[in-house]
Amino acid sequence: MPQLGLELPGPPFASMRSAVEAAQMAEAAGFDAVFASDDMGDALACAGAVSLATQRIKVGTSIAVIYLRHPKVTGAAASAINDLSGGRMILGLGVGGRRLDDVWAIPWRRPLSAVRDYVARLTASLPGDRVPAVYLAARGPRMAKLAGSLADGVIFHLLSPDRLRYAIEAVREGEEEASRSPGSVTIALALNALVGDDLAAGRNAARNLFSFYVQMGYARDIIQSETGLAGGMALPEAITDDLVDDLALVGPPARCRRQLQELYDLGVELPILSPVAPGWEWQAGLRMVLETFRRPAVSGPGL
Repeated sequence: MPQLGLELPGPPFASMRSAVEAAQMAEAAGFDAVFASDDMGDALACAGAVSLATQRIKVGTSIAVIYLRHPKVTGAAASAINDLSGGRMILGLGVGGRRLDDVWAIPWRRPLSAVRDYVARLTASLPGDRVPAVYLAARGPRMAKLAGSLADGVIFHLLSPDRLRYAIEAVREGEEEASRSPGSVTIALALNALVGDDLAAGRNAARNLFSFYVQMGYARDIIQSETGLAGGMALPEAITDDLVDDLALVGPPARCRRQLQELYDLGVELPILSPVAPGWEWQAGLRMVLETFRRPAVSGPGL
């Protein structure tokens, strides 16, 4: 049975109570993991609340931003959640976007060395049997290779199939150079899911979403390289149908299930779906995602 995850909603779209309820719904639908993000509230606080309200499902962060917390604080919190959940914690770490500098006035420097140092300090602060599973967010090959050398998993986001293949190769290279067994690192991919019978409406919603991502400092490289636009802009009308289909699950349920299977075939072991619906109605998006991917509606490799 393949693994499947869900990105939980958060402020300003939903309350933490709503996020916990969404996690319970995902668990009832047979999903394997849920993830909270620092982009929408406090990822670790949300993960702790979810751990106490669920029984089976893995509880993770995608991601907890390393610049927001001292590694000892993050390690202590993640270890406590892992204990409360009976070993279900996945600590997803990353550097976030450059808007840390622009909006939050937090220096965004030396991502690769910062992540390497952070993980080392975090693991050193905990006894070996109290360190939860650690996943690293990566977009470029160097971070992917670092994940291969020291993490339990890697979380990719907004990668086209060609870039995804290249990124997975970098993870495996990192494993080999660190003398780790091939496949030691779980390949996760966070992506938006816009499930609905109206394919055109879903694609238009995705275009607006990706344009917003660029303005907020996310995924400028791939979106702007594909659209040919520079600076901090990516007009929705410049984002093609092909690019939308490369970066998200879009359209009727059967079509989205086929797209998900293609990701499994590429080597993704843990897709993390972020529900979206036209009009930013996260409740409608969540309902469609849970109905469409209720297990065992999909097939793929085991984790």
